[in-house]
Formats: sequence, structure tokens, C-alpha cells
Amino acid sequence: MKGLPSSYQRDLQEDKENLFQAHDQALAMLQIAGATLAATQFREDRLRQAAQDPALVATEFADYLVTFGVPFREAHEIAGKVFQAAEKEGKSIREMPVERLKEFSPVFDGNLATALTLESALARRSSPGGTAPGAVRAALQEFKSRLAKLEESL
Repeated sequence: MKGLPSSYQRDLQEDKENLFQAHDQALAMLQIAGATLAATQFREDRLRQAAQDPALVATEFADYLVTFGVPFREAHEIAGKVFQAAEKEGKSIREMPVERLKEFSPVFDGNLATALTLESALARRSSPGGTAPGAVRAALQEFKSRLAKLEESL
């Protein structure tokens, strides 16, 4: 900017208007989002009921097979076939007897019902950012810490 003629100074000022508009719009959206979340009421019973949809545990179903040494690509295929069969029969995969499941793969046993619960599905994802209760608590603690530092700096 040192060597620019004086008329260029005004050109360089015109880019600031867009920056300030973007800032104002982002701030307004954050205020709306904050107000929306503050007014939101979660119905845990309805959320738990919706989370019981068997289709939501399809990956858990495949992971269950992988624990018995089935390669994931095969486990994925088996899971797809089981879900199709359950849908044709008008059942949930949780309602299918072990004998019927063994038609798709001999590795099925009685533990499948516990592997497909919401709690066990959440608990298996214990890595940072995962859904396990401990991982969620750690993420919340980190967020609170970062928020406190941010508030201190203001």
C-alpha cells in the first residue's frame, strides 16, 4: 500500500463492506440459533422410541458378524439379506429367531439381541467424538473448558 497512488486507497476500502455484512449476518444467525436451542424441549421418551428403529442398527448388525471373523464386505451383504427377509416377513430383525438367522450365516448366536440395543450401539463408539457416554462427557467437558477460556478473553 505504500507505493499506491492515492486513488487506490478508496478501492481497497470497498472490500470492507462485504466483510462487515458477512459478520453481521453470521452474528444474527448465531443469535437465532441460540434462541431456537434455548426454546427447544427434547422428549426423551420419543427420542428413545425413534432410536429403536432396526434400520438404525444395520452397521451394528454387520459389526456383530465381524467380531466372529466374517469380513466386513460379507457381513454387509449378510446384513442386507437379513434386513430384506425381515421386511418381507413383516418382522423386526430383533424378532427373528436365531434358527432363521443361521440360514444366512452360521455365526449367529443368542447374543445378537444384546448387541443390537441402543445402549450397546452407543457404547461401542468410544473413540474421541464417538457416541459412548464417556466420550460424550469428555467432549462436553472440553467444550465447557474452551467456552470458559473464550469468555475469559472477552
